[in-house]
Amino acid sequence: MKKFNIFTILVCILINGGCLINTENNIVGLCDTISIDVKTPSEILLSSFVDNVTYVSLETNKKSVLSAVDKMYVYKDEIYILDKKQDAIIVFSVEGEFKRKIDRKGNGPGEYIEISDFSIDTSNGFLLISDTNTRKLHLYQTSGDFYKSYQSSRLNSFCELFDKQVLSYSDNNLYSEKFNLHLISLENNKTTDYLPIDPNLKDFQSRTGGQFMKNHEGHILFKESLGYNIYKLDSSGIKNYYFIDFGEYKMPENYFRSEIKFDELIYSLNDGKYAVYPTIFMETKEIIFFRYQFGDYRHITYDKISKKSDHGYITDDINYLFFVSPIYINNNEMY
Repeated sequence: MKKFNIFTILVCILINGGCLINTENNIVGLCDTISIDVKTPSEILLSSFVDNVTYVSLETNKKSVLSAVDKMYVYKDEIYILDKKQDAIIVFSVEGEFKRKIDRKGNGPGEYIEISDFSIDTSNGFLLISDTNTRKLHLYQTSGDFYKSYQSSRLNSFCELFDKQVLSYSDNNLYSEKFNLHLISLENNKTTDYLPIDPNLKDFQSRTGGQFMKNHEGHILFKESLGYNIYKLDSSGIKNYYFIDFGEYKMPENYFRSEIKFDELIYSLNDGKYAVYPTIFMETKEIIFFRYQFGDYRHITYDKISKKSDHGYITDDINYLFFVSPIYINNNEMY
């Protein structure tokens, strides 16, 4: 089994107080199931799925200091880090040298009010910035040079760029959307909508969010925070990919229809009443790695060849340090 390589980024943190619409309700396709018995967690040694850990110290200067790492990409030996507080993307070499800062905040052509999300299409080098304030999608070269802007009727709170298409998630925080997931063609401005929003569940569907990831083949993967389905976008469209099965601890489908407030939901998750899959899903040719919550947070390593999995708590037996969940995968490298 080919293991991951981990690159740990050492960061200096500065602490401061008119479209065509084609509606598709369902995502089709068979998918594989990963079953988890949450009652039997175990210790997972880092060395069982990681070959080595490399530390990258980022250069610190007036332009490169970060307040947070909200998202990152690695493209052509450069690390792109989104800092939402600065509304900028800071670029380093993979050795940690500061290269440039993409900061186009303003009201003029090619400028944004706020960066809601960003993405890089690694097949052609375009960088996408979504601004929900103006509902615009801005395309730049990775050098930061402006290319073109697109007006969208969707919020596009989270987005990924793939082969002249944008897969976006609305997050519905203005209660103005009828669907949460959108596939937007930049060539003809045609939008296909998925995942209809239930009017009775707006509060939950707008406060739990969604997440995009990419696998080793460059396909975009997507999940909703309190959902159990992993979806995949490739050249043939969006389809079901994996289903995470927690058995009797799966949150029942009618759970949100009961008289429950959002704060009560959070408490029930923290107390371990149900198992949910909130963050990260990383896939190589042979391994799947993700995290779930059942009271506390646990990790899964799933061998796609043997169909066997380990789940529980990770012990760093390589450098004997506290294990921090990765936020990005590039081939078989986790960051």
